[in-house]
Amino acid sequence: MKYESAPRLGCSNKLHKFFRKIWVPDSVCDYIVSGIKGIHGWKDDRIREKMAQELHFTNQPALAELKNNGYLYFDDETINLDAPIKKAKTLFSEKKCGELVESYSGQKPGVLITLMRDSDFIPHRELFDFFISDKITSIACSYFNCVPVLTNIRLWWSPPNDSIKQSQLFHLDGEDKTQLKFFFNIYEVTEETGPFTFLCKKESRKLISKIPKWRAKLDDEKVFKELPTAKLHKLLGPPGKLSVVDTSKCLHYGSRGNRKDRVMIMFQFTRRTAPKIDAPIWSHEISNILKSCNKIQRKVLNFA
Repeated sequence: MKYESAPRLGCSNKLHKFFRKIWVPDSVCDYIVSGIKGIHGWKDDRIREKMAQELHFTNQPALAELKNNGYLYFDDETINLDAPIKKAKTLFSEKKCGELVESYSGQKPGVLITLMRDSDFIPHRELFDFFISDKITSIACSYFNCVPVLTNIRLWWSPPNDSIKQSQLFHLDGEDKTQLKFFFNIYEVTEETGPFTFLCKKESRKLISKIPKWRAKLDDEKVFKELPTAKLHKLLGPPGKLSVVDTSKCLHYGSRGNRKDRVMIMFQFTRRTAPKIDAPIWSHEISNILKSCNKIQRKVLNFA
């Protein structure tokens, strides 16, 4: 059976580069690109909204917590993660070698290394089925009030390091004004493994309002000068611990001062009209996944 792809403009980065060349401010670029994507797929967006409205998400307190605070820790024991954890540990052991690290990451080992991405996960149904499971997609749909797109999947390895640069400084992710990143611990994450660390949505908004001309990254001194009582939240916990953060609204950093390896999987959902990211181009093997998908899961994978 042949599956038809949903609208995908696929040129967000090219459009941004073009508008920057003619000195269009970044915020205006985002507005224009989102508008173009909205016009291009307006019928699909209406379908996504209707499908989300038809969902009856039962855990309203969890949804309210996510919307109010910008993050949520999952404590739902009904999600059996034994098989995903076992598979992820096996994959990490296979990928952790210099040759593969270089080919997957394009960077020297040191901060945050991508060992697997997107279509690499398709053959591993224990993991891929989890990423698009009803419990995950239902909370994502309820958060966005539409069926979002699964735009990124990464197996991340953070080796020991003593640097503080790039994503190790406080920042917001800029793919859209809102997004959800799910973080899944493969091995235990402790203070020694450089945990993902963030401020809640309210604290982040308060800080940004005090520094109107802030740039892409903020050092700790500036953050705690403005918010001396700010509470840092850290994604600590055993293998299988699952958390979700709106990284467009919560200032965060990670992989800082590791004394031990940190290994986790991140998978990301955004609106279809996100100005700085497009739906992945899946390999042909995605058809094996689509055969068993419901209509919302197909939309999440950007298929009609």
